[in-house]
Amino acid sequence: MRIKTRGAPRDGELLLHGIAWCARCGHKMYIRYKGGGEYVCNHLRTQEGQPTCQHIRADRIDAAVADAFLTALAPAELDALSHSCRVQQQTNNALRSSAERELERKRYTAALAERQFNRADPDNRLVASELERRCEAALTDVRAAEEALARQTPSKAITQVAMSKELDNKAISLTGRLPQIWADETISDAHRKALLRCLIEKVVLDRGEHDWA
Repeated sequence: MRIKTRGAPRDGELLLHGIAWCARCGHKMYIRYKGGGEYVCNHLRTQEGQPTCQHIRADRIDAAVADAFLTALAPAELDALSHSCRVQQQTNNALRSSAERELERKRYTAALAERQFNRADPDNRLVASELERRCEAALTDVRAAEEALARQTPSKAITQVAMSKELDNKAISLTGRLPQIWADETISDAHRKALLRCLIEKVVLDRGEHDWA
């Protein structure tokens, strides 16, 4: 009995070697490269002497499966991009909130220093001078905190608009990119088959009338 597993990707350019199955008898099809490449099922012929189940030209089948594979990957790419944008948004919000809290603390410290300076006895020059120095230092810290907040991300509404535009732009840039990578000459047939098997367990083939499959 033949073990129904995908097995390791075999050598050769046809994509479905090892994962093409016959819809008529349920057995794995084999590859015949003669005449450009075909997927052939002759299980019933070899086992029971019956006619060959079917043989199907491989080029259009491979092209259709590759197209389905790349189409299925596109949403995954966009989902990953969308997740990345959400994480970045959360990070930006956290940094902005931290900067806002820091600014509040600096303003409170500056207001406290100012009140202490205003209550100081002007005749006690040493104390008044020290309180004035503290007040000026606190105001300097406030300005630094305001600048730090200004360097953070824009307001939430503006950020969301920018992120949406960035997401749209990246989605547009992905259009056609995966097929280009797939068709790259540096990608070997073995690599394409291995990638295909990450998503596709088997392809069941049935040849219909007028060369439809």
